Amino acid sequence: MLCALGLVAVYLLAGAAWLQDKTTGTAHDRAGRLGRPLLVAVAAAGLVLGFGLRVADPQHLRFDQPLRATLFGLAVAVAVVCASIAWYGFGRRPDWRPFVAVAGTEAAGLLAIVAATAPVVVPPGLTVHAAASPHGSQLFLLIGVGGCMPVVLTYNIYAWWVFRGKFAQPTAGTEAAVPSDSTTAAERPTAVASATEDGPWAAVVVRRVLLTLLAVAVAAVSQDIFGGVRAWIDPAGVAVFSVTALALWIRSDRRSAAAGDFNLQAAEK
Repeated sequence: MLCALGLVAVYLLAGAAWLQDKTTGTAHDRAGRLGRPLLVAVAAAGLVLGFGLRVADPQHLRFDQPLRATLFGLAVAVAVVCASIAWYGFGRRPDWRPFVAVAGTEAAGLLAIVAATAPVVVPPGLTVHAAASPHGSQLFLLIGVGGCMPVVLTYNIYAWWVFRGKFAQPTAGTEAAVPSDSTTAAERPTAVASATEDGPWAAVVVRRVLLTLLAVAVAAVSQDIFGGVRAWIDPAGVAVFSVTALALWIRSDRRSAAAGDFNLQAAEK
């Protein structure tokens, strides 16, 4: 539970740093104000979890070994320096500095955990060698991951390129402008839909939650988590359900978008 709360704090901190780097206006200012309190929360979680790890599993934290102690101390020092840079950078320019510093803090923290616990990966005694899968499984994963990784890197690089720079709210009057026939699709402003009530938004949220819960239930049944009910569904059934649920999700979102449920400017009015 403490690890889960600490992870939530880390993600909130990274989100605040990212928003300062990628936004302007109200979101930018709010992220700058929230960054330092979140940094304090992450530091507190790191201290509690660090000392808690030693209390819960002291036999594997052999800091009497010089190399282990040195690597752990260096990683902690780097994390402290990066956290200090992030503290100074929140609310100040350049806006990219807090995010880079937060990423450095997270990386250094993970390296500190590795230095303190290696070769144990799951306390109290499951080591890397004991947890390793058979050679055939490792070879299969190597080929699968090796083949997919270039695709993953490509679409991530493309997404970073598309969303480069800062997001800024359109100036007043831009939404009401009527595009001419010569205006390109990228230059046409988004039409402002009529103001929506909470009803459509509530329906969208309920629909997504129900689809997600149904997907989790089907996956649990297919893995025989409940025991004795796996015969109800087979891989073909899982595939059919997944495709159907995705089609319904996309169709419902398209209808909601056409109705103006996702128009923030209209909702604010």
